[in-house]
Amino acid sequence: MKKLVLFLMVSLSMVSNLSSQNSTKIFTFLDSTTLFCKVDSLKQDEHTEFALSVYSVVYNNQAELDSTISKFGNLVFPEGSVLYHSNTTYYPKTEYINDETDKKFNQTFIYVGKDNYETVVYLLSSGKVRR
Repeated sequence: MKKLVLFLMVSLSMVSNLSSQNSTKIFTFLDSTTLFCKVDSLKQDEHTEFALSVYSVVYNNQAELDSTISKFGNLVFPEGSVLYHSNTTYYPKTEYINDETDKKFNQTFIYVGKDNYETVVYLLSSGKVRR
């Protein structure tokens, strides 16, 4: 009985570690040229659904900006730090996609543009941002 309990505890620990690792950073930073080239190439592919979201954000320090970007990268809307946002979703031209033609886009890319006036975060993904 003791061996079984110990095994269950170790298994639960491994599962919780794996699940926390999966939710930390599942996104990639890109420069603006690469991001918009990806958007253009995805537009050409009539079998892929994806979204391009734009967020104007406010933050007090680099740690707050990093936290905001991490939430965006994990498709979570960070309350309180977004001044403005817009979302454009591009849908496949085909109504039904079978296994042979399915080209699901399952990556998330982020570009952060900063100037003297504002910081804008561009998010390219196939998922919906959760509120």
